[in-house]
Amino acid sequence: MLIAYVVSNDLELNTDEIREYCKKYLRRYMVTSYFIVIDKFPINANGVASFAQQRLWMDEKIRFNESINGQTSVYNELLIYKLTTATSLSIDRLRQALTNIIGKYEIFRTALIYDQDKLMQKILPISNNLFDLEITCVMNDTHLKQIVLNEETNRSLFNLEQGRVFRCHILCQSCNNNDDNN
Repeated sequence: MLIAYVVSNDLELNTDEIREYCKKYLRRYMVTSYFIVIDKFPINANGVASFAQQRLWMDEKIRFNESINGQTSVYNELLIYKLTTATSLSIDRLRQALTNIIGKYEIFRTALIYDQDKLMQKILPISNNLFDLEITCVMNDTHLKQIVLNEETNRSLFNLEQGRVFRCHILCQSCNNNDDNN
């Protein structure tokens, strides 16, 4: 996902027009997904902000941007893996493996809470309901594209304040109700 910072005196700039203009001249993967309009870049007494200052400022700008309502896909990264196997996939074993990984790494159990205009983090205890595992039988390429688009753009799939920062969506190309998933 690409994010562009646009410097403009008009903070109500129509970013849809900018995106459409970019689509005419850039390849699809180069078109910005999200624009943040600012009046100027942050600087310190020496002229430029340090990398850490810029990063903090950008994180704050994204967090407090009024055009983002609720959860945002800006913080999420979509990874797609294709698994081809002659045998069936054990969903129970996959769920257990993911639970073990989430239990080992606190970042997957960290809730981000905004308290009195401060960003606080809270590490949640290990439990079995820290992530969603969804299984969908894909009927055709159109259905697959719809699901992937939803995964890329649906802001409600993650809840940073509840620590739900990881999810797994299994897409099966051939579905058999008689398969044993153990």
